[in-house]
Amino acid sequence: MTSLVIAAAVLIPLNAEGIKPEVVKQVKDATVYLVAEMQRGDLVEQHHGTGYVARRNGKQALIVTNRHIVQFLGPGVVHGVDPRAIAPDVDFSAGLDGDIPGKNPTLADELTVYFRPGTQRQSKSKGTVLFAAKSTDLAIISVDNIDDLPQPIEIETNEKVAELDDVYFFGFPLGPQLAIAGQAPAVTVHKASIGSLKQNMKGQLTCVQINGEVNHGNSGGPLVNKNGKLVGVIYAKVENTQIGAGIATPLVQAMLKPRVLGARIFPANVLRDINGKVDQQSRVKVFLLSGPAPWRSVKFFYRTKELMQRTFATELSRDPSHRTIDLKIEGDLAQGQSFIFTPNNDNSVICQVVATDANGKVYRTDVQELSLFGQAIALKELDPNNKQKKRKTETGSSGLTAKERLARDRAAKGGMEEAKTARERLQKAKEADKKNNKKGRDPLRDDPFRQDPLGR
Repeated sequence: MTSLVIAAAVLIPLNAEGIKPEVVKQVKDATVYLVAEMQRGDLVEQHHGTGYVARRNGKQALIVTNRHIVQFLGPGVVHGVDPRAIAPDVDFSAGLDGDIPGKNPTLADELTVYFRPGTQRQSKSKGTVLFAAKSTDLAIISVDNIDDLPQPIEIETNEKVAELDDVYFFGFPLGPQLAIAGQAPAVTVHKASIGSLKQNMKGQLTCVQINGEVNHGNSGGPLVNKNGKLVGVIYAKVENTQIGAGIATPLVQAMLKPRVLGARIFPANVLRDINGKVDQQSRVKVFLLSGPAPWRSVKFFYRTKELMQRTFATELSRDPSHRTIDLKIEGDLAQGQSFIFTPNNDNSVICQVVATDANGKVYRTDVQELSLFGQAIALKELDPNNKQKKRKTETGSSGLTAKERLARDRAAKGGMEEAKTARERLQKAKEADKKNNKKGRDPLRDDPFRQDPLGR
């Protein structure tokens, strides 16, 4: 009988010296702990995860994390997306399409961001969710008025990433379970190696598969090389294995291409008395992603909701009744104040932001509805072709049917219909669990690519 001998070669990586302590400290400083609490009706979800500082400008920082950390998913829904389905057939070289909280009511408006958690320098602030990519599990959060912001993590180029390279990921495994009383959890650092570099149907790198222990709470954390440069964003693991997955940097770069991310309106501390009526000034804040060319101008166009003309549904500046606020640009923020009058005590306006860079390129947001008190509101899409549809029910001054107005109001109040649907799904999931437990199996483990549930 002939025996088969299998020879194994031990490969010694060139970067065997590993990551330096000063690089570890720098990446730890840029790694943030995220807590998002979302309520829809009587259902509350609390998600714990990781993010990192991708950009800073003065006292403002942009945080990159996972979409599933900032999204209300409902009971029984597995977090994240399948590692095999990251932008499988999407050419993202021109940028990523995505949602904003007002466009997708399942997204959180804001969450809590902890800087340097678990240390004497720990601080926390409210973060605003600006963007969540559709074709991949990424999101952008803005935090401003923060002193002593850490250095952002730079992105490594594709050409310098290879299988068997040592990599390191930073985050908060198990979320609050590893926190000391009175503090947020401290950053945990893991060492791993790259097992595979996965491409989509277009030949673009989308996923970095790693050999390393990824745990709940690591979602959204930076995956870096020995120089502290980003090679991916952790988002998933293969259950019951030592295999994890990171979203590759080309997708992160595509999400960070120049664009207008969104706008918010807040009350300002300026009042005036007009014929015995006290009017409050509003402060408009627009969030931007800068490119090589600086911004030259940012304009905020708005109008009240009644008699909205569908002809101008995609370009509000052409509506003859619009008003304009010219905003002052400060890095990736543009701000301005004005008295915004709304009839009938309406607390929201229809608006659009138009920004122009130094090269004359114009960037536009969709026409949307914004509350005067800081929230984005889901808005029924307007018909750009001015095709009036027959309506069987009476329409109000907003141009929407009573049923449509009711749906809009429910979205603004937290999605009661969504909560009802979620409760029904929860009941079905409980009944299914009882049946499956009798058979001695767990339905959530049928697919090995189970996502990071963030310890909720």
